[in-house]
Amino acid sequence: MKINEYFENEFLVAGNTYDNFIFENCPNEFLSIAKAKLKEGCSGAKSIVICISREQERCIEQTINNCQEDFQKKILARDIITALIVRDLLQYKCEKQEKINFLNLQISAFMHNDFEKVKEFHALSFMPHDVKKLHGKLGGIELSFILQDTQNKILQQAINIFVSSREPYSVKIFTNSEKLPTYYDVNGNLIECPHDFMRRDVNDFIEIEDMEHE
Repeated sequence: MKINEYFENEFLVAGNTYDNFIFENCPNEFLSIAKAKLKEGCSGAKSIVICISREQERCIEQTINNCQEDFQKKILARDIITALIVRDLLQYKCEKQEKINFLNLQISAFMHNDFEKVKEFHALSFMPHDVKKLHGKLGGIELSFILQDTQNKILQQAINIFVSSREPYSVKIFTNSEKLPTYYDVNGNLIECPHDFMRRDVNDFIEIEDMEHE
């Protein structure tokens, strides 16, 4: 796969975008390349890349489905998405290990359907506004989500918080689906193009090289 040089430098190098972007219908090979390049980071921003596969999504679904009410599921979905982001941010900040250990335990509880632990951790959960605070302390971040075959609307709503809130850092969502499971956030706000994000069709910027067999 060959990616257009302009697209690669503009969207796959952290720190070069200021708006929010959603890239839909991405080939799986492209997602792998985007993940690797965005994880490299750059001097202009701390690059946070959150990858969620359908398999991981199912684990989280199983946990939050222990809740009786949708609003409870939305709160826990916000907890796990924020925990994944903050854990990586604290690595940059060289934060005390106990905070990172807490986040690792919280994330593990979600992934292993330990609902009692998830409820216990909720009172100490980081919130989306903590990401904004860390952005200021770190001197700039960029947040990217790589979503592969994801389907859960409530988890997507938790991700969309970071788009709808129009924070002072760029948020990019890459998905191999034709569209996101939902364009609402957990508060019922609809994210719209171009008000909240911009769209780019990655297929206009890539070439698939055919393999010739003798």
